[in-house]
Amino acid sequence: MTAREIIYGVIFEPGQTFAYLGMARNKLGLGIIIFTVFSFMASITSHAMDIESKFAVPSQFWGVFWLCKVAAVLLLFALLTGFVSLLAEVFFQRGNAPGLFAIMCYASIPGFLGAPLAYSFTLLGLAEWSALLVLLTGIWVLVLQIMGIKTVLDLDYSQALGLFFSPLFVLILVFILALIVGGVWSILFL
Repeated sequence: MTAREIIYGVIFEPGQTFAYLGMARNKLGLGIIIFTVFSFMASITSHAMDIESKFAVPSQFWGVFWLCKVAAVLLLFALLTGFVSLLAEVFFQRGNAPGLFAIMCYASIPGFLGAPLAYSFTLLGLAEWSALLVLLTGIWVLVLQIMGIKTVLDLDYSQALGLFFSPLFVLILVFILALIVGGVWSILFL
């Protein structure tokens, strides 16, 4: 599949495209490049919308800010896919970290439509609808990422949902344990 076919497939035929991407080991680099290009285009639109805001990133630092944002998101994708792949290997004997990383990059493509759509709605005088569009594109990305986990690891949806939200469950568990330990510490030693 070419890059254009993959982008089309992610938006209109995600099941078949994710099945192909999960097996194609050579599409990871292309996924990172497509993610970076789409992120750059969406950031230009977002910067154009924020240029008059007092909270906007100054123009001379915009490129550095964008680069740090892309690097942070790719790092989070790597951590998430590593953790999900590890759990899938432990619980279901199915792990495919490179395939999951590629899926996370490709599944983010519809999310980059949020900023241009919000900007166009703002120009049309429908700014109150732009937040709803950004929310809907975010939900679309989450659904695509869960579909990607299901397809790449050959799981059912309940297992894919459990794997996708497992980092959140672990974070909540660590937070609760920290509160309990902090409470016991303050009772015993303060």
